[in-house]
Amino acid sequence: LERLLEMDQVRHPYRFLKGGEPFQSRHSMAVAEQIESVLTFILSGRHIGYLPCHCAHAWEAEGLLWALNPGLDFVVPFTLARHRAQVTGEAQQAFAEDLLAAFA
Repeated sequence: LERLLEMDQVRHPYRFLKGGEPFQSRHSMAVAEQIESVLTFILSGRHIGYLPCHCAHAWEAEGLLWALNPGLDFVVPFTLARHRAQVTGEAQQAFAEDLLAAFA
């Protein structure tokens, strides 16, 4: 873990601390808001960072990424919201059902 603390970690302008992000390195020269940007920084070989599993798997399979310490993972909850005064249409309902089927 001490070696990881010295590596340059991709920093997010928002924090996942309430979601339980367990690791913060001492250095952060890269800032990214989007998964694709984080991935680009990590693939450069100069940074470490968090990626969602569904994004990292393909790159891991190619041998281009690997988990430095799988015990440092964490879960970020997502919430689907809509305006309470709006009547839910068929497309919205289908979308919500698909999200629940995929992620619940």
